[in-house]
Amino acid sequence: MDDLKILPQIFLSVTILELPNEQYQALTTIFMYMGRADAPTGVVAQNIGGKTIHSELHIVFTGGGFQTHALTDRELKSHLQKVDTIIIDEISIVSAELLDFVSNLFANLHENSIAFSGINVIVVGDLAQLPPITSQYVFCATVWTLFYPLFLRTSQCQNNDLQFYALLEEVRTSNISNNTWQMLQQKHSQFLIRPIIDIMLNTTHIVGFRENAQ
Repeated sequence: MDDLKILPQIFLSVTILELPNEQYQALTTIFMYMGRADAPTGVVAQNIGGKTIHSELHIVFTGGGFQTHALTDRELKSHLQKVDTIIIDEISIVSAELLDFVSNLFANLHENSIAFSGINVIVVGDLAQLPPITSQYVFCATVWTLFYPLFLRTSQCQNNDLQFYALLEEVRTSNISNNTWQMLQQKHSQFLIRPIIDIMLNTTHIVGFRENAQ
């Protein structure tokens, strides 16, 4: 069970390949037996080998709220009725309204009133990161209290650079010390004097997705 605690509040999914071997194997097992993951944005979805919530469930947003073709499209409905586990990454970006809508959708697909129709749901993310653009925070969802939280207490990505880890923790909690502020300003100054070609030709501009880089 300890190996499964890779679904934390401060873990970034795009660094999956940098995980210790036992945790990488645990995550691979989850994907193998529980299916592919859903994520709120296209870049995140491609980086974890999943699909966005909207594309997988054929959800569209109108002035009156969320709608889906899942209840009228026979092929899609049959596909979703076979789902036994949902994994949602970057949960902080998902709105309370969307999470409740997904829960109600699966209840309607199975013609019952149970949250998510009783199937397994794993949500992953850091609630101190990006919130929904305009809607309520995900923890305001009616179904949020049904989740059992697991927290990663030890850094897995920056465990060899404790200074950088401390910096990130201060930034995510909006409690930036003078030393951290000076370090950020120094990095910014170094960035400004770099040749323009170095700024343009970086990994973000050359390849936007991990799988393309491979």
